[in-house]
Amino acid sequence: MPKYMIINDVSRAPAFGDEDTLRFHGGVNVVVGLPNTGKSKWLRMVDYLLGADGRPEDIFGDDLAEKYESVTMNLSVGGQDWSLERKWRELGLRTKVSVNGELMDIKAASDLLMVQLDIPIVHYPQGSIYGSRTWPELGWRTLFRHIYRRQSFWSDLADNQPFSEQHACLMQFVGIARYLFSDEFSALIAKEKQIMELQTQKEQFVSMLQEVSSELIDEAELGVALTPHSIDLSIQRLEAEVSSLQEQRNEVLTSLIESKSDSVTHSAPDVLEELGERLASLQIARDRLMSDLKRSEEKTNDIKEYRQAILDEVSRLRRAIDAGMVLTDLKITNCPACDREVERKENDPNCYLCRRPLAEIVRDSNSSNQRLKFEMEQLEGELRESEQLLETLSKNTRKLSGELETASAQIQQIQRTLVPLRSSVALAMPPEVEVLDMEMGRLHERLNQLERIKRTLARRESISQEIRNIQEVAAALSIQVAEQAFKIDFEEASGALTDGMNDYLNLIDKIRPHSWTQDPVGVYLREKSFRFTVGNSDFKAKLGGTLTLYFLLAYHYALLKLTRLPDANYPGIVILDFPAELEDATTVADKENFVLEPFVQLAKTPKMDSLQVIAAGSAFENLEGAHRIELTHVW
Repeated sequence: MPKYMIINDVSRAPAFGDEDTLRFHGGVNVVVGLPNTGKSKWLRMVDYLLGADGRPEDIFGDDLAEKYESVTMNLSVGGQDWSLERKWRELGLRTKVSVNGELMDIKAASDLLMVQLDIPIVHYPQGSIYGSRTWPELGWRTLFRHIYRRQSFWSDLADNQPFSEQHACLMQFVGIARYLFSDEFSALIAKEKQIMELQTQKEQFVSMLQEVSSELIDEAELGVALTPHSIDLSIQRLEAEVSSLQEQRNEVLTSLIESKSDSVTHSAPDVLEELGERLASLQIARDRLMSDLKRSEEKTNDIKEYRQAILDEVSRLRRAIDAGMVLTDLKITNCPACDREVERKENDPNCYLCRRPLAEIVRDSNSSNQRLKFEMEQLEGELRESEQLLETLSKNTRKLSGELETASAQIQQIQRTLVPLRSSVALAMPPEVEVLDMEMGRLHERLNQLERIKRTLARRESISQEIRNIQEVAAALSIQVAEQAFKIDFEEASGALTDGMNDYLNLIDKIRPHSWTQDPVGVYLREKSFRFTVGNSDFKAKLGGTLTLYFLLAYHYALLKLTRLPDANYPGIVILDFPAELEDATTVADKENFVLEPFVQLAKTPKMDSLQVIAAGSAFENLEGAHRIELTHVW
């Protein structure tokens, strides 16, 4: 069942003098008085205590903010007694609320209030559920705009509140928000947004790759679109062309070799082959030496760090031994319990404080010294081993450095020797070989490009796999959301508000015949929208000032009736600050009593005795069943 909130009293404390206090009861409370007697200011102080985060000067005026320094409210929240206090004179307290003596920020206090009232905190979408905006939290202050109606806000369900916020508040009050805006639904929307983003990314990726590839390569197989199969066909064709060119090159070289003498045909190639083998061997050896040298240097650094750690431990242990030697001779002169001087007896075999034999202490002390000595010997042994290992590693590092330097020098010598030999061989080569080499080089480059494009295109498949993985999670979330959807009954919730509003209008029409001259009210709640109608028209377009007043009071009456429903989340309180004059220039004073009589009757019905109505107006004369609070001081 929903939990109620009931305000018991509100007090404001001046810097000097007595507090001012208003005391409220359950049921209907009316705060009356002449203009400028502070009715609205009291209600704004209640608003301030319940989480308004503006400056007190802006909320209830400079005069009251100057005269008073704090406001306090005692209330019952979900059956638990609460005390709220806010101070604005002390530095750092303007943004704090004292809840039962504990200071906390406004957001924390509001969240605690929601928890105590069993109102779930949810997040709701603003605009499109797939939009880029983060879903805001539906907190206490957003809901409170439907509970506290300020004097100047009598034209909409909650004036100046966006449609999406009004929709979320209605869903919360009727008990649907926890299912409609569940964590699973929010996670599902996030996954679906992620899927759409990845699909767009995939399309843009393939399109861009196609465009860039068409400028880099011109392959017949890729004329329409890039596909893994078409790329493989192009690679196979280019590899066949390379093989053909290689065969042609071999034929040219074979003919050249056959046409030359042995001295010309074999000497240079043999020398080149031998030097090339030596060069390759030396390069491999150099790489191995560089790797070994790196490992040796890393191990040397590790051993140096280990050695330093041992030195630090030895230093600490020596300080401990020295401290023990100094502290051993210190004696206790006063009792640690009563601080009286301790008497010592000469040649006493027992401790003069605890009276136990001193021989045991000596043995224990000797044992401790032996343990410290043993630890020191162990550390010194480890230190010697680390130094020996460091010396071995240093020798190995110097040896590897020398071998690496020798190998590098030999590589440079062979490279200098190969330059003239390659030049002479190149001069002996026919131009056909150079042309074939150039063409094969061009084909190899195209092959490399195709391989790179193929690897890049594989990214498309990884995106597709990522989409599939997210779709699996989204499918599981969809099942949970669908299960929650069975708990949502928009028709029942719409009917509860519709009946509640029309009940109110029937009652005022009975009290004052023909006061409601329009068609019945209809409320239509949907997943993403809502409508409040009079007949077939929107209420704001249909009603004038007086009828709008009746309509909005019917709305608050229907919200109060929700508290009887087991799944509703309305706290059973409404605060109304009646305007002196409506938009159509009619006064409210002559309407105050009869518009509140349905609320008085409602408070007397079973299961509704815990509701509370606080209304501020000019008269409320002879309103039976209401607790009357009259203000007389004109500010």
